[in-house]
Amino acid sequence: MKLWHALFLMMRLEPLVHGAGLSSHVNLFLGTQNGGNNFPGVARPFGMVKLGPDLLESGTDSYAGYLPTGDFSGCSMMHEQGTGGAPKYGTVAQLPLVGNITDHPLASITVGRSGADQASVGYYRAQTAEGVVVELGASAHAGMYRYTFPTNETANVLIDVSHVLPSFRGQGLSQGYKGGNLTIYADGHYEGLGRHDDAEKYLIRSRNWRNHWNANQTSLGFSGFVVPRDANGFLSTNPLTDGGYWGDPYYEASSWAYSWGSVHDMKQMIAMMGGSETVLDRLNIMFTEGASGSSGIIFDSTNEPMFNIPYLYNYIDRQDLSVSQSRYIAKTYYNAGVSGLPGNSDAGAMQTWLLWNMIGLYPITGQTTFLMHSPWFDSLTIHLGGDPCAASTGQWPILEEELVNMGRYLCSWGNDGIRARGESK
Repeated sequence: MKLWHALFLMMRLEPLVHGAGLSSHVNLFLGTQNGGNNFPGVARPFGMVKLGPDLLESGTDSYAGYLPTGDFSGCSMMHEQGTGGAPKYGTVAQLPLVGNITDHPLASITVGRSGADQASVGYYRAQTAEGVVVELGASAHAGMYRYTFPTNETANVLIDVSHVLPSFRGQGLSQGYKGGNLTIYADGHYEGLGRHDDAEKYLIRSRNWRNHWNANQTSLGFSGFVVPRDANGFLSTNPLTDGGYWGDPYYEASSWAYSWGSVHDMKQMIAMMGGSETVLDRLNIMFTEGASGSSGIIFDSTNEPMFNIPYLYNYIDRQDLSVSQSRYIAKTYYNAGVSGLPGNSDAGAMQTWLLWNMIGLYPITGQTTFLMHSPWFDSLTIHLGGDPCAASTGQWPILEEELVNMGRYLCSWGNDGIRARGESK
């Protein structure tokens, strides 16, 4: 019995030890600067809190609470991961203070920082200019604070339910506490099974992008672009420069990007662009230095609208170019430092794009399709929860594809190194 208990304990501890060893390599401050806006605080996967510091520096938005400079305005329970636009949340906050508090407790009290913050997976540590050590942790449903105050000092913890992250952008995007009660309502959902009439309706609606296709719109010698229109027809636009923001026809990208957006209708898109050879030339020019008449390339790695584009070569049977173009973007615009993301993390979107590039597969949104390219590793195993796993030995073969039914997954995989239903292929 003692031997069985020992074996059981070893089986339970081994994955934890292995995980702990790997976690020591994680840089929690990756992508926190240069617009990445990553959140370096503590959170459990699918947890209810994202606990971390809130820094205040006049004129600088702290999107996820963290800044490398500035004073502490609190440590709060809720943050967004790497978004742009304007800071959100920063509630509910605690701020450790030393001595007698003479100001009104909610008068935007801040305290300076002493030294650089430290972070590891599941742990955050900072020190205030008053000598208070702040340590943070998180469970699935709660945040955990530990304060170590200087000896022989009066210790205070200010809890501020009205604390939010401010915005200095001057666009009316600031948050504010309006008072009142927090009410939690019962959850609800829509049942979609068996609604064949809805399926037909939304299939037809999914082709509405074709109504925005202006075959006569030209740019860099190519004809046909998705453009804005009103009741009177297409609006005049320059596909190279018409990218915009919330009030514009295109968000965070131009017509050059949005004309590639309807990946659910690629056969039609290729035909409307003029066929595979034209599509090849049109994709290539997006990665050609100076093609737009200014420095740089048309492809923009800083935002999501162009995520798909390096992989669209797969649809014209040029997977080799999907590999070379996507690998170039990954190696050029990403790194492992604090400025390691090309744009806002956007709740992990940037990191996820990079991870799929490393894996050698690319998921097409809203479909069960994975586009195969080439992984970075000699050996790679993907564990799909309780389902069988898929493995690659060097690369997903592009030729001789086969369908492998892995439980609820039906994916197009290569025929080497696949494990289906737990058995070696």
